[in-house]
Amino acid sequence: MLRRNTLLTIICCLGALFTVACNSDYEKEDMPQPKMDLVRKHLGNSFIDKVVESDYSLLIKVTPKLPSKYKIENERVTISDQDAKDLKNILLNNDSYMFDLTKSCLFIPEYAIDFQGETNVTILLSPTCKQIEVIDEQSSSVRADIDPAFDSIMSILSKYQEKL
Repeated sequence: MLRRNTLLTIICCLGALFTVACNSDYEKEDMPQPKMDLVRKHLGNSFIDKVVESDYSLLIKVTPKLPSKYKIENERVTISDQDAKDLKNILLNNDSYMFDLTKSCLFIPEYAIDFQGETNVTILLSPTCKQIEVIDEQSSSVRADIDPAFDSIMSILSKYQEKL
């Protein structure tokens, strides 16, 4: 009987330790994720996948150029891992956009953010319109209004102004 109680106690202790270990790993993986359903609907699964899976990000100063979309002005600047993560969180969050608004303004890109990975996605940023244009290798470009997140994005990009 003593052996049975000891064995039962050991099993219970191991079970409790396993539960605690699993819960702590779960909490790390279960970090708050931005709501992305509207981002997915308007900008597409490809955009989300390429931003999420990117290995690093580059910031580029651009000017409009006809007939193509933009011309690279200077060297590309690598965005820090933390700033890239912050940009990803902003760009993948429904609250960063005004999807129900269609502005009538001249889209003049001044910056391009390249999310580089197995496949790339480029985001052109027009400060005058507070809009982005997503340029994907496999699909057509899509524009979105980023008024709610504009100041946050520019705050991150301002760290790299001197290098551009």
